[in-house]
Amino acid sequence: MKKCPLCGKEYETENVCPICNILLIDTDSNCAVSNESAKERKRREQREQRDQAKEQAKEQAKETAAQAATQAKETAAQVVSQAKSMDPKLLMLIGAGVVILILIIVILKFVLGGKEETQYVQPSGTGTVTEDMAEDVELNEEDFARNELVDFETDSFSFQLPAYWKDLCGVDVYDDYISFYQKKSSEYGGYLFSVAAVSSEDRDSLNNYTTIKEDGNVIYVVEYPSDVSYDVEDEYVSKEYQRLEEDVHYVFDTFEGFKEEESALTGDYIIPDSSTRVISSSELESLTKEELMYARNEIYARHGRKFQDSGIQAYFNSKSWYNGTIEPEAFQESMLNSVEYANVQTIVKYEESKGYR
Repeated sequence: MKKCPLCGKEYETENVCPICNILLIDTDSNCAVSNESAKERKRREQREQRDQAKEQAKEQAKETAAQAATQAKETAAQVVSQAKSMDPKLLMLIGAGVVILILIIVILKFVLGGKEETQYVQPSGTGTVTEDMAEDVELNEEDFARNELVDFETDSFSFQLPAYWKDLCGVDVYDDYISFYQKKSSEYGGYLFSVAAVSSEDRDSLNNYTTIKEDGNVIYVVEYPSDVSYDVEDEYVSKEYQRLEEDVHYVFDTFEGFKEEESALTGDYIIPDSSTRVISSSELESLTKEELMYARNEIYARHGRKFQDSGIQAYFNSKSWYNGTIEPEAFQESMLNSVEYANVQTIVKYEESKGYR
């Protein structure tokens, strides 16, 4: 908890009193808190890391050049030592070669020592940061006003993000994969992150990712870019991109994976007791058109009836209880008991009411 030394008001998150405009006092340490925000501190640390990397690159270049020069001198000394017993003309040629070699080393040392290093890129948690954000660049908060959560989903999972994502981002949706990119950086790719359902066997093929959850042989992950994909020259675009990056926590907070519903066709029977119990039409509401057709025909199949349709015949051939012995034209309705006959009629009427027949 932090407290203003003038007005005495207490705050949890602010560092400066919004009323008195002075630094707050930490009530635990009784010391003034830092006015540096988390984002500012992160940018400062990134600048320091970048500067440190540049210095290390300079030292490495100098060390490489010095080692090359030392090696050249040693080689030249060895050549001169061995050349004393050689023919004078050959010695002159070797001497000229040594001079040229030394000149090349000197030029190389000059180039390596004075060349500007390639900009160092310090990756952040979910992307990359390459430029310091100007302190006077402020995002248009109206762009983020639509912050109610809305659904994004595929056939495999769903999650929620603030509604402004639909305004600021493009989205590509597939059966088990959804990807977002910043519209303002579309010519650079603008890739923010993707959410995907993948087989656990394919885990090794993933690069920069975080696992959301595991469900049997399926893992749900958030994949991040492995390189810069936004317009780093535009400070506003860069700041907006980083603001959007921070929203990835919504995915983890609201994620829901969809379990694939098991079809009634995978069991031994669709309606196991349709030969002994009268069923009602309300029981049929959860069945698909295909399941209704097989439920009706399994009443006949129990009596050993064969089927002219090869698909239906193959279905019942796959059931351990089925033993087809009666040709279709030889089968009689009288072979059904009263319960079975009533259930066939109930299924037929329901199929007709749904327009399936």
